[in-house]
Amino acid sequence: MARPDPDRLRGGAIGDAPGAPTRSAEAGKPFDRRGGAVHDLRVDEMPRPAQPADLAGLPAIERSADRLFAPLGIVFPPGPTVIEELIGRDVRVLVAGTPPVAFAAFRPMDGATHLEQIAVRADRVRKGIGTRLLRAVLERAGRPGVTLLTFRDVPWNAPWYARHGFAELPQDRWGPGLRARWDAEIEAGLHALGPRTAMWGSAGNRERGRLV
Repeated sequence: MARPDPDRLRGGAIGDAPGAPTRSAEAGKPFDRRGGAVHDLRVDEMPRPAQPADLAGLPAIERSADRLFAPLGIVFPPGPTVIEELIGRDVRVLVAGTPPVAFAAFRPMDGATHLEQIAVRADRVRKGIGTRLLRAVLERAGRPGVTLLTFRDVPWNAPWYARHGFAELPQDRWGPGLRARWDAEIEAGLHALGPRTAMWGSAGNRERGRLV
């Protein structure tokens, strides 16, 4: 399932106010007034291929992201997470952070790439991490593009993907793999939680609007 994406992490000059970071003349890196290095989360959270040591922590990220749906009345049933069911199959995983705080899982389907989900840990949302993961998936997918299934009315699902150039994909353009995935969602009861939709995007699509 597609997960909430963050807003952009805005950069700014390092000020001289008390307690503000200062720069080390020798290393050229920010330091705080206590002499500690300032951690560059934006750099550390850039997408990278998942390593074996990363995989054990991914289900907890998905569960954390799932809890963000509860205020909308969407409560996922207990059981294995999506990422637990995908690991070991023909799936590629990108992560952000060391240890990971977010991931994207995708795989070949119907001659294109299918994005199974983006999940961002609840305490790291609205920082652009999901956006960077989506861009990384699109870059790796190349042409013809990327399909996905997502909640139609959840603000950080279909509306967010639409702002990044995705459009709803009519059923007459679905391949057999996407149709089978849709049917599996129905059988699993996912569609009972809220309206779902299929979407399509490509690396050439122009993103619309700001990050959310």
